[in-house]
Amino acid sequence: GTISGQSFILPASRKYLIEPKVNFKAADISRLDIIIARTEWFESSKTAVDLFTILNKKLRFLEATEPGFLEVGGQLVNQTSHHFKTVDLAILLYSKTGLLLNAAKTQISNLEANETRSFNYVWMTDFPGFQTLNPNLIEIFADALIE
Repeated sequence: GTISGQSFILPASRKYLIEPKVNFKAADISRLDIIIARTEWFESSKTAVDLFTILNKKLRFLEATEPGFLEVGGQLVNQTSHHFKTVDLAILLYSKTGLLLNAAKTQISNLEANETRSFNYVWMTDFPGFQTLNPNLIEIFADALIE
C-alpha cells in the first residue's frame, strides 16, 4: 500500500511522521520505505523551539461515563508575532521503562500572534502496553511553517 503526503521541518528541529488509523494489518507489513520525492530548501533562523512552548502537559484516564479512554492536554504558546494558519502537534507516550508506547497527531488552527491556546487529544480505546504508561513522560512537539 501507499500513503502519500507532504510536510516540512524547521532547522535544528525534530520531525515525527505519524500516520494514524492506516488500513494495514501489522502482520502484513514487512518493510517500510519513506521516499522524499521533492525538496525545497529555504533559510530560516527560527527553530520550532523558538516558535512555540508547551505548558501544563497533563494526562488523564477518563471515567467510564466519559467518551474515550485517555486524554492528554496542555497549552500551546505562540512565542512569535506571526499568525499560524495551522500548527501540527505530535504527542508521544512512553512506558515506565522509556519505551515508546503510542503516538498521535492533531492540529490547532488559526493560532494568533502571542496567543496561548489550550488543547486536548482523546484516545478512544486502549492500546498495547497502556498498563505500563508513565504519566510523567509525555512529549509534545509543535511545528508550523512560517509563511
